[in-house]
Amino acid sequence: MKPSPFVSVIIVSRNRAEMLEEAVESVLSQTLLPGEILVVDDGSEDDTRERMEKRSGILYFRQVPSGQVVARNLGLSKSRGEYVAFLDSDDLWKPRFLEETVLALESLPLDGVFSDWTVLNGFERLPSSWKVLWSERGGYPTEVRGWFGIEPQQARRILLKACPAPTSAWVFRRSALPSPAWNERLDWGEDWALQIDLFLRGKGTMGFTMEKLWEKRVGNDNLSLPGGAHRENLHKRIERNLDVLFAELEPLLTKRERRVFQGHYSENDLNSALAALRRETNTSSLSRMALESLCHPFLAAKMVRLFFSRRLSRVLKRALSPKQERLTVRRYQS
Repeated sequence: MKPSPFVSVIIVSRNRAEMLEEAVESVLSQTLLPGEILVVDDGSEDDTRERMEKRSGILYFRQVPSGQVVARNLGLSKSRGEYVAFLDSDDLWKPRFLEETVLALESLPLDGVFSDWTVLNGFERLPSSWKVLWSERGGYPTEVRGWFGIEPQQARRILLKACPAPTSAWVFRRSALPSPAWNERLDWGEDWALQIDLFLRGKGTMGFTMEKLWEKRVGNDNLSLPGGAHRENLHKRIERNLDVLFAELEPLLTKRERRVFQGHYSENDLNSALAALRRETNTSSLSRMALESLCHPFLAAKMVRLFFSRRLSRVLKRALSPKQERLTVRRYQS
């Protein structure tokens, strides 16, 4: 009988003791149990350490606060599995997550696979942001039990458009991961950068399923949620990290691909302008957004497209009618 694959599960956490325990329980409830579970504590000030040290079978590591990217690399360096999965401490896997993903890795075979997910926002259950992959879905050559293998050129187009899926969605073949796996120069988009390194810059093969095998919980400390000064800081943070990614990628891209990637700057600018418009609800912010678009051709093009969309129409309507209740836009970005 063939032995079960050895899977390492790495969970990074900081000051999320209760959610971390729930994440660990979701791993222990898997129909295919991992060979090891590693928890890396990024300098928590709550009772994370006490809770984890009481648990048997958990490999617990603690570091001075250095960020989740450094913590993931530490966990990877301590792990031994043939397959590696990174679960964020605020996310939950459904019981068949590891069984289905590892089976896909072995049967297709592939270097990394991911599944669709459900977003949990309080009591709301929302669909994932999966538009980029659905738009590319036609014509995948390989399908096994609902899993699709993606050709390298298709993977390249997808990765330049957006990060296909966040960290908790993936299981990787260890031998395919770059070294170091996680780019420690980044504090945003590090999951996207890893996927680019493996599947665009490298020769890794990837696949996915539209079955929802895990749940992503979002809350007040989640970067993807909008809000005031936090949103302004996030805009600058995204731009800084895009600069790092683009500098590393530019030599590998065609002229057309560079334009596609530069569109992310435009989207970031547009999101920032829309956030300012929602906050101020007056025509001056609309004027500034129009003026800014003149300096950013990609932003101008996107504004024209979005002008006819329901999303921007609603924002403009609210902005030009101050007496109406302000529009709150929930936006999840991987």
